Amino acid sequence: MTGLVVILLACFAALAHGKAGYGPGDQDWGFVDVRPGAHMFYWLYYTTANVSSYTERPLAIWLQGGPGASSTGYDNFEELGPLKLDGSYREWNWAKDMNVMFIDNPVGSGFSCVDNSSYYTTTNKQIALDLVELMKGFYENHPEFKAVPSHIFCESYGGKMAPEFALELYYAIQRGEIDSNLVSVGLGDLWTSSIDSVLSWASFLLQLGIVDTDGHDKIESSAASTKRYVDRELWTLATLQWSSTQSVVLCESKGVDIYHVETATLGDKYVLRSMPMSQEELMYRTLMHYDIDEDRDKLLEELMQGPVTEALNITTGVKWGA
Repeated sequence: MTGLVVILLACFAALAHGKAGYGPGDQDWGFVDVRPGAHMFYWLYYTTANVSSYTERPLAIWLQGGPGASSTGYDNFEELGPLKLDGSYREWNWAKDMNVMFIDNPVGSGFSCVDNSSYYTTTNKQIALDLVELMKGFYENHPEFKAVPSHIFCESYGGKMAPEFALELYYAIQRGEIDSNLVSVGLGDLWTSSIDSVLSWASFLLQLGIVDTDGHDKIESSAASTKRYVDRELWTLATLQWSSTQSVVLCESKGVDIYHVETATLGDKYVLRSMPMSQEELMYRTLMHYDIDEDRDKLLEELMQGPVTEALNITTGVKWGA
């Protein structure tokens, strides 16, 4: 019995300290079968804070938007992970202060995968329930995190997914199905009432001096067309028109950074890349948060499908994508 205890403790210690992944610091990652045929991927960065145990710091759980954009890719390398897209160190990154777990969600995004298309989610509730199953699997692999304060963060369409995930996780805790110290939910640039956001663009950009009155009127007209489709519940047409409205914004503003409007536009140097593109392709690129800078998108894809896939030893035939 004593030998068994020693072995278990040794296994726990090895598990708890993580391993080398891609970039600095201890990491861990893995797949959780959230349903038969549906496999969700997470990537954990242990905090690099100067503490005696990483469990002294909270766990930040990050969900990207889309739905279908990858947390392990976009948010990790473009926003708050230890490394930037070019491989340089990000001085301000969340892992310096807390443990950070990126989840590729819903299944089909990033490294998360399905056996066939019938296993994709079709409702926000199914997304939320999959995330609860992910957390059950995560806590099985990392029981030391059960008592660690957990905070769910998100952006964009995550503003729809994160609250429902938190609610279903809360219900599961109350039913005794999972031990989790869920503390809060943080919503960033949330896409909760989409049409209200779209209708605000024209006046917001005009007041900032980013567009003139002519640009304001063109954006407002395109946004109004979006609302007409929404009012008639023609959702595909509404989404296509929303994508078109975003293109009008980019043209009239000469390339405003939609996620950081204080960044200088390109002015007269701006040229909207007018490669032949169907409305469906335009909508896909908009939903997936693809940058106007296609070279940057290509860099991220090459990074995730090359060095990251190799470093994490993802050999199951899974291909990172959206």
